[in-house]
Amino acid sequence: MIQRLIRTFGNVISKYPNLFKPMISLQNSGLRIIYYHYIGNQKKEYYFSKNHISLNVFQKQIKFLKTHFDFIPLSQAINKCYNGDSLDGYFTITTDDGFKENYTQIAPILIENRLKATFFLITDCIDNKNLMWRNKLIVISNRITLDEQLKAAKACANNFNIKPIQNGENLFQWSSRTWPMKIKDFAANFIWEFAKIGNLDSYLRTHKPYLEISQIKELINQGFEIGSHSKSHPYFSKLSLQELKDEIFGSTLYLQRTFPNNNCNILSLPFGHRVSKKLEIELFQKDSKNITSMLGIHSALSNNSNPLKWQRDPLELDYYLSIGTFFMIPLYRRIINSVFNKTFHF
Repeated sequence: MIQRLIRTFGNVISKYPNLFKPMISLQNSGLRIIYYHYIGNQKKEYYFSKNHISLNVFQKQIKFLKTHFDFIPLSQAINKCYNGDSLDGYFTITTDDGFKENYTQIAPILIENRLKATFFLITDCIDNKNLMWRNKLIVISNRITLDEQLKAAKACANNFNIKPIQNGENLFQWSSRTWPMKIKDFAANFIWEFAKIGNLDSYLRTHKPYLEISQIKELINQGFEIGSHSKSHPYFSKLSLQELKDEIFGSTLYLQRTFPNNNCNILSLPFGHRVSKKLEIELFQKDSKNITSMLGIHSALSNNSNPLKWQRDPLELDYYLSIGTFFMIPLYRRIINSVFNKTFHF
């Protein structure tokens, strides 16, 4: 019901945008950081079928953004923020995971529109050296029946001595609830082999889901930016301090060494999960390694102040729903601020 109302609202906005101009010109709404994962007209077996948009929708969103906002590269927005400058009225574009469509589909459209983006990469997956553990589970879920998934999960639980899958749970819910992050890749590989769906290396050579180093270098030369999305995409909330350092700084160090002409000290949080304040202090005050920004995925009330706490707006929705949601966020921020006088996310 709510989505239907928002979609209707987005339809009205698209027809009469000038009537709603005040809703996006609210002061103190801060930088609008857009994020995507996979954009393309073909569904991919290794990605969620409902969580992507077509090229046509993407182009319409870009036209909308250019009409109502001023574009700014993420690195420049970070610098402006640290200099105390306002970011009201600006937008920037980011993507997560580092799929090859950043090179083949997204970049050409952005170049045509004189825009750039920041691509956040899972560094263990660059050059298709691995498939992120959740994407392995997507492939498995698409290849075998629910009964076969249950058998595989029970065998995996016995092998790694972890909590068994519960009735009604799928592989994603079970893995999120029970898997220690240090075994996530081993567990996903175990289920892949148990399911007998073929050799993983052969699958990667055939499908090539991710960007290759040569493509990333070309994107950088064209003015695009890259950042870290961690080494292996774990839940940060389940990691120790040393594991966090390895995931974050191991990834950024790899990017700095491999792509020295790019500012790689921006972090996109896997799943948008932040760590405790205590661990953040340990990470970014005592051993910062020059991390300049840390981005979540929960639309924030304001992206005006600390770039280490910035949040992003998802536009991985159909066109009218995405426009309706995007227009409502600043108004929502203003109402919540005025009523509660404190920060909320939604």
